[in-house]
Amino acid sequence: PVVSVWATHPGAVLRSRRWHNDPVAAVAFAPDGRVGASGSIYGTVCLWSPFTGEVLQTIVVSKYDAFDSWRMRPTSLVFSPDGGVIAVASFGEEPVQLYSAATGDLVRSLTANIITDAFAFFPDGGTVVGVSSDFK
Repeated sequence: PVVSVWATHPGAVLRSRRWHNDPVAAVAFAPDGRVGASGSIYGTVCLWSPFTGEVLQTIVVSKYDAFDSWRMRPTSLVFSPDGGVIAVASFGEEPVQLYSAATGDLVRSLTANIITDAFAFFPDGGTVVGVSSDFK
């Protein structure tokens, strides 16, 4: 899988890179545009420079398990307003996980017990809102 960055005008590809060996399901940019993120369905999130293509950080959110292949497959990524935290949601009833964008360390898990399809940070960075198609 190749992650591409386009200029919206005139529509030209600025950079294409292969940061993952497995399918990618989510991408995001830090608010200042200096860091891009891509999430592989087999449990890794790569943080990279959109300018140089250099991988800045690889976060392993779960080890792929062929017997439990739905476990922690990143499907949505979002940066906090200050860019210091990247939140990772996954397919399945796993918590939204918050990681330090600088170190890749797990900061906190937000227990949801629902499938989180999409989410966003409030502008203050202290609150996360999520949506689910789970009808429980």
